Amino acid sequence: EKVFTLLPPAAAPFLAERRCQPAHFERRGGRLEVVRDEPPSPDVPWVPVDVANPDLGRYPDFDPGLAVQVRVKPGEMLYLPAMWYHQVAQEGITVAVNYWHDMPFGHGYVHHEFIRDVMLLNDDSDEADEPETDKGQSCNSEGRCS
Repeated sequence: EKVFTLLPPAAAPFLAERRCQPAHFERRGGRLEVVRDEPPSPDVPWVPVDVANPDLGRYPDFDPGLAVQVRVKPGEMLYLPAMWYHQVAQEGITVAVNYWHDMPFGHGYVHHEFIRDVMLLNDDSDEADEPETDKGQSCNSEGRCS
């Protein structure tokens, strides 16, 4: 069973998004470890909030009421709308198939980008007043960075 915690695109200003150095998993000594990608790989957006169990002391702007939790059981499927933020957990042994479909760039995309622009989430310039890039952060085996 997979558990999806979903947030609409309008939640972007409340997710404390930051830019991080990309990484991947490698098996080492029987364990999966997070290994940072070698430069010059561009930074990627990352949401540090655990939306299924948020630390409201650390992320006071996050509203848990925005989150919708969906359980996908064997034989079921979930259509995840374009641009929705999602966190996925699984219970037990799970095999899943994902299919990414290109979305049409209509009013939903324009609205989402407007919100991101207003909150300076799309501005990669050095002059932008945005959270610092977390190149020095540490990441755990689940890919969560702090």
